[in-house]
Amino acid sequence: MGLIFSVLLGWSMTFSIIVAAVVVLLYVSLGGLTSSIYNEVIQFFLIWIGLLPIALIGMYKFGGFQGIMDNMPESFTHLWQNLGSTADNPMGISWFGVIVGLSFVLSFGYWMTDFLVAQRAFAAKDVRAAQNTPIYATFF
Repeated sequence: MGLIFSVLLGWSMTFSIIVAAVVVLLYVSLGGLTSSIYNEVIQFFLIWIGLLPIALIGMYKFGGFQGIMDNMPESFTHLWQNLGSTADNPMGISWFGVIVGLSFVLSFGYWMTDFLVAQRAFAAKDVRAAQNTPIYATFF
């Protein structure tokens, strides 16, 4: 928000950050934790509703996944070509290591330390719901 104020309104970055912080502080103070959580839930669905048509239109225009791969420059896909075997891959990892490493280890670690997820866990109705919060957040 501070960067947007700075670019669009020509304010200094310091002043823009202070104004953005005051806006967020007022919003959270007046609405409380519940308003922040409802806001994040609404944003989540709006993001998915906005991204899904873009992905589907892109797949249609390029002729599906194979059409996208055919139109993509070679430099974008060369790192993924040798994931079938650890002997062929210069890093010595297989597709399983990439999938598990990127999708489970890194994403779970991120969602466990994300402030918004921690905020939702603090607002949970019981301990079990708080424990499930990062698991549900990691899924999407």
